[in-house]
Amino acid sequence: MPMSLAAALALAGCGGSTQVDTAKLKQSFQGAPPNAKSQVDKAIASLGAKQFAPALLALRDAVRQGPPTPEQSDALTDIIKQVQIIVAQNPKYDSPATYQAIEELDAALEGRPPNVMRKQAEP
Repeated sequence: MPMSLAAALALAGCGGSTQVDTAKLKQSFQGAPPNAKSQVDKAIASLGAKQFAPALLALRDAVRQGPPTPEQSDALTDIIKQVQIIVAQNPKYDSPATYQAIEELDAALEGRPPNVMRKQAEP
């Protein structure tokens, strides 16, 4: 049974790791077209540097190269969950750009247009 985000957060506790496990992602794109693989390599480098929004947008671009395989979709969904956990546990990574990038990757995986986050008016 897959673990929900809430359950994963409860198990991980506060201040957990900020490392994203990319092994499954890398493996799933081994035989991908060069353009998609290049975007995944870029994303993996950005994830390692904790640049989550650029990483997720590179993964979105990889998905746009052609429909992902079930293995690739699973790996991409896992990356989204890992980033969500890191952001929830580490406020310094919490940014509108990261949330928008998550939405854009999720939308690409679902084959729909992304919802656009609107900037809130300042009081």
